[in-house]
Amino acid sequence: MSFYRLFAYVILSLAVLLFIVLPSVLLGLIYSSSGSQWLVNTAKTWLPETVNFSRFDGRLADRFAFDQLRIDSAVFSASFDSVSVAWQPWSLLDSSLVIENLTLGSGEIRIRQGQTAADDNSPSSLDSISTSLPIAIDLKAFELRQSWFFINQLPQQQFAATASLKVLQSGQLTLRSLQLQHQYASISADAQADLSFPFKHQLNTSLTLHSPDYPGTRLKLNSSGDMKNLQGQFDVRDSANINGSFSLKDVLQQASWQADLSINDTTLNDWLSAFAINGLEPLRLDGNVNLTGDAAQRVQIIPDLDVVYAAQDATMTGNITLEGQQVTLKSVTLASPERGELSINGRVDDLASPFIDLTASLKQVLYEQTQTTGKIALTGPLDRLEISTSTETQIEKPQSATINAKTKALLESSQLTLETIRITDTLTEGEISGSAKINWQQQIQVNANINGELLGKPFSLLTDVQYNTPYVDVSALELNWQTAHLSAKGRLSPGSKVSVKLDITDLAGLPLPLDASGELKLNADIEGDISSLWLDMKLNSKQLVVADTEFSNLALQLTGAPDNHDLTASLTAFSTDWQLRTRNKLADTSVSIELKEWQVDHESLEPFSLKKATAIRYNWQSSDLNISDLCLQQTGENGAACVAAQSDNGATELTSTISGLNLSLLNPFISNAPVTIEGRLTADSTASWNWQQNKLNDVDVNTSVEKLKLSGLDESITFDEFSVSLAPNEDRFEARLLATANEIDLSTKGALQLDSLSAGSSLTGSLESRLGDLGLLEVLSPAIASAKGDIKANLGLSGTLNSIQVMPNINANINELVLAETATAISDTQISLAATDASNNTFRLDADGMVGSGKFNLSGEFDVNSQQLKAQLNGQQLQLIDTPKLAVTVTPDIKVTLKDNRLSVTGDVIVPEAEITPPQLSNVQRSSSDVVIKQQQQPKGRALETFADISLTLGDKVNVDAYGFQGQLQGKLNIKQKNTGVARGEGEIGVKTGTYEVYGQELIIERGQLVYNGGPIGNPSLNLQVVRNLPKTTGNPERVGARVQGTLQEPTLDLFSNPPMPDASVLSYLMFGRAPNSPSESSNLELQAALLLTGDMTDSFTQGLKDTFGFDEVAIDSATSDVNDTSLYIGKYLTPRLYIKYGIGLVESTSSFFLRYQLTDHLWLESTSSTESQGGDLIYSIEK
Repeated sequence: MSFYRLFAYVILSLAVLLFIVLPSVLLGLIYSSSGSQWLVNTAKTWLPETVNFSRFDGRLADRFAFDQLRIDSAVFSASFDSVSVAWQPWSLLDSSLVIENLTLGSGEIRIRQGQTAADDNSPSSLDSISTSLPIAIDLKAFELRQSWFFINQLPQQQFAATASLKVLQSGQLTLRSLQLQHQYASISADAQADLSFPFKHQLNTSLTLHSPDYPGTRLKLNSSGDMKNLQGQFDVRDSANINGSFSLKDVLQQASWQADLSINDTTLNDWLSAFAINGLEPLRLDGNVNLTGDAAQRVQIIPDLDVVYAAQDATMTGNITLEGQQVTLKSVTLASPERGELSINGRVDDLASPFIDLTASLKQVLYEQTQTTGKIALTGPLDRLEISTSTETQIEKPQSATINAKTKALLESSQLTLETIRITDTLTEGEISGSAKINWQQQIQVNANINGELLGKPFSLLTDVQYNTPYVDVSALELNWQTAHLSAKGRLSPGSKVSVKLDITDLAGLPLPLDASGELKLNADIEGDISSLWLDMKLNSKQLVVADTEFSNLALQLTGAPDNHDLTASLTAFSTDWQLRTRNKLADTSVSIELKEWQVDHESLEPFSLKKATAIRYNWQSSDLNISDLCLQQTGENGAACVAAQSDNGATELTSTISGLNLSLLNPFISNAPVTIEGRLTADSTASWNWQQNKLNDVDVNTSVEKLKLSGLDESITFDEFSVSLAPNEDRFEARLLATANEIDLSTKGALQLDSLSAGSSLTGSLESRLGDLGLLEVLSPAIASAKGDIKANLGLSGTLNSIQVMPNINANINELVLAETATAISDTQISLAATDASNNTFRLDADGMVGSGKFNLSGEFDVNSQQLKAQLNGQQLQLIDTPKLAVTVTPDIKVTLKDNRLSVTGDVIVPEAEITPPQLSNVQRSSSDVVIKQQQQPKGRALETFADISLTLGDKVNVDAYGFQGQLQGKLNIKQKNTGVARGEGEIGVKTGTYEVYGQELIIERGQLVYNGGPIGNPSLNLQVVRNLPKTTGNPERVGARVQGTLQEPTLDLFSNPPMPDASVLSYLMFGRAPNSPSESSNLELQAALLLTGDMTDSFTQGLKDTFGFDEVAIDSATSDVNDTSLYIGKYLTPRLYIKYGIGLVESTSSFFLRYQLTDHLWLESTSSTESQGGDLIYSIEK
């Protein structure tokens, strides 16, 4: 064989071996389980010892798996129960690695601290990064099952993840999806990114926080851009309502960033509770915050927020700058229209060792009943901080005054020295001054000596207290001011004690943050040292008023150690005697109470008492509450009310039962209600409260009332069935109501489904009711004298618990309805109320019927969304009022509109007939001048504007008998009223015929006008002329008369005659039809007539003098039946025990003086002197 042939043979053999035989063998190996097993076992011997697995299974050509795979290195280790791979090896021929599935079973990953490699990703090298791959990678499905992560010494974390991604050869990454499950959070993301500089990307991320330590929160984050210009948006929901945007520029050069936050009506209490800040009123933020920063570590924060705390609004503005180790505050202001303004300026240098230079300015800052303006300055390092204050405070209690205070203090590392304390008041020009020192270097020592006079009362504070573990020496502790005296003295050590006394004669004399009055006495003996105290404390008060709530006979006694003591308490409040006796034990994180006695004794009920001793335990660290059966039972009754609680794992199971409880016990507490209640209540309920979520779960309530009876003044209704239930229904709650009363044909059924029991829970439901006898209205309201008819109602319910939407469909037929006070009779009336569309946004009301013998029509629509109302009332000859004193028939044409928070009432009202006879003034009861009527303050809201414009026309049959006038009126009047202002009128009411009573005589009205010129409708101007025609005899005038002008409430009178005569003669002819007999009789005659004229108005006159000048008594009286003895008396209490009264004659020149002095509770001294006599008496009173 030639050389060339041999060479060709060898080359061909090698080609067959390399390109046919070896690939065939390799393919045969990887496409068979045994071959794949051999290759892996052979390769295992070449792998480093840090990679191990227990078993291999599958084919390397498509699917294979490892069991118990473990990888170890100096800084990293990982172990998994299993690892499975499904891939497409043939895709490598297309320069692509396609992995169908990569699954890592449960395991653990540990990252340990090792040597730190040099940082090759410095900013100077990042811009040179250019990523390209030899092949593309397509990981279609990745799964990491629940595994534990251990990072250095940090707490272990548990994760699970799924992902799908693709990386092109050009270095472009597509993250199709990423789902990361942590024990306390869940993250999902998708992204597009370029792995080469400038790293252009688009990222969408969603995070859900479900940690037991923090409120549940959802965060969405979207970002796009590159290292030169990056921007994004974020949105926070559930625990907060915050959204905003951010941007980052020139990361590698002069980096700068900006963020804008929009905080939308977010309540912070849940987050504050997560950091153990509890017990606060709701704190809400609403507004914007702008943040900017740069590479020089300079951060600027500019807030513009509305802050709402305890229902008080405030705004927060200013500028906060962080630059290196310095924080600068510029006009950081919290301002409230109602509470004043607090503004802080200054800076804090060197945060590692701070130097403070801050000034806080207060401007009309309100707290309770005080208003403060001034400054507080802080200067120096923390170990030598100078504090100075200068404030001016307006106080209202114990009396209105201005308090000026100046202090200078030095706070050192172990001592606080109040070098100067100076407080003055502008009311009495009083001043208190002194100094104080608190030292805690080796032992705690408190010394203070402050004295002077404040608000006209001596003030003194003297303290000398020393604490040297474990003993306390109280050498002196004395505080005296106004009505309070506090003293303490002694030593806390074995065999010794400290005695404390507090005596407040009247709380009203102290500037307390709440309204309080009455006495308070405290006596306490404290024995032992600070580590083992023993208390014997008594607190008493005979009469106490706190926030308008009266307490009496308060007695509280505590005996024992602070952590193990007996407590007894008794008091009277709400017409009820309360008694309590407990044994209390306090631990570091819990309190245990043994409730031994609890008695509630209302003056109108048999007493309630504890059925048996009850144990109560609460752990505030784990939020566990446990209550053994706590049962209250009424004397003479078998029924009882019981409650129990059992906690486990942060959840408390609550159980309550009520068996046969007599509902009549509610009547004393609803004494103002028009009905009384009878019946027996039976109820069972269970619930679960989750303390971590602050959520009520698994509620099941069943309530029924046996023989429920409602009784009014003359009528009563007995229900055949009445029950309410609330129970879980699959994943929702369902509430049901059932009430039937056959005697009035009443049937009510209701059902409500709720997603949860939180305020924002969505709900759906319905209520169907039929009332065949309106007699129930007579029972419920004393204003209804008689009612006959029927009502059918179907209500659809939707929305949420705090915003319920009602879709009504109500139809009523009124055969007869009579109002008790006005005797208004409504009959033959049909009323309907229904939603006009499926959106339940518009309601329509229609009513047609009769009032008296006249017909009326009422129609209207109300749009819920726009809060707009349109209504129209028309009628003919409606007998609106039909009483003996007042009878009015009207023909109305009225329009009512509500738009843009403005309610308008316009139209015409014709009064064809009326009989008006008001009560006499002597029947009117007036409150004493010292009576103060207090009303419950309503929350401030947007006030509804009102406007009325009514045209009133009087017909031919309007008769009035009032204030001396009796006659028939006619005319037209336009009445206008805005908001709560006085109704005013324009127009004229004329007297067609009538009489006017002057000096007790009825005179004929020749002409008369009631003129309204825009003044109050109840006080028109008068233009009346009355006359008395006399017989034509010798000496008599032809006629006498009087002109009445002024106003209805303050008329003026002029007398006239023809021919002219003196007023005394005219008055005599008006009253008696004859001339006066003598001058003295004429004078008496005038006085008698004047007194007769003002008889009904005397109370108003004397009350006005009392209110104007602060007198306790003003009266016109006579000691005898002789009118000449008539005098004006004025009386006044100079002190609570001394009363004087002075009288001056109205006819004759006389005077009198009266004095009364109370010597004791039962003994009085009285003295009387006048121009005619003198005398004195000693009076002793015995009460029976």
